Amino acid sequence: MVGRDVNETFTVEQDLQRPYTTRQLEILGAATQVFSEHGYRAGTIAQIASVAGLSQAGLLHHFPNKDAMLMAVIELRRQENLDLFRAEVGSGQMVVDAVLSVLRTNARQPELVRLFAVLSTEALNPDHPAHRFFLGFYALQLAEIADSTVINQAAGLVRDDIDADEIARLITAAADGARYQSLLDNGVIEHWRTLLPLRKMLAGAACGPLPDWAPEEEGQRLIHMS
Repeated sequence: MVGRDVNETFTVEQDLQRPYTTRQLEILGAATQVFSEHGYRAGTIAQIASVAGLSQAGLLHHFPNKDAMLMAVIELRRQENLDLFRAEVGSGQMVVDAVLSVLRTNARQPELVRLFAVLSTEALNPDHPAHRFFLGFYALQLAEIADSTVINQAAGLVRDDIDADEIARLITAAADGARYQSLLDNGVIEHWRTLLPLRKMLAGAACGPLPDWAPEEEGQRLIHMS
């Protein structure tokens, strides 16, 4: 667990400085919609401009190219997820519960879930502009979950007879697999629930019951594709 160095792999160069303006966030919302519906390769600047209600020239005033919009979209999502995960673990939650909280939050934005699934698959190609990003994304995710697991093990929240790195890989694989299955079956499965048996298997002696989350709104699927 010592000596992790994911910064070099994870660095994402951006042409614009954050925080983004309201108009830029609107553009990124349009880009998210286009990329999730058509993929990065097939989605066009013209489509994004149309959804955003701008001319192509007006859109390119805010983002110089499609690559910049793509990286901004996935970087925003990554940071939001990381902040939420760290807050949950920092409040004393079990690591699986922290991951479940991220999954539940993401599921309320199905277009982002679909976009992430599409892009992570496309980015298997080393020439894809997000390839390096996803290498770093998973390196950081595994490191965060493993380091948090060590803390949980010391507190008795997670069983200590399984290596923390192995637990991190198991949680990541389970979360990814459940997400893809839910997308394929059009939201029949509430994918975060498939991690509940894993929680039971990993729970330590000091682990309490599952957090008492408020029920979802009537008729709302955690992963729903319209």
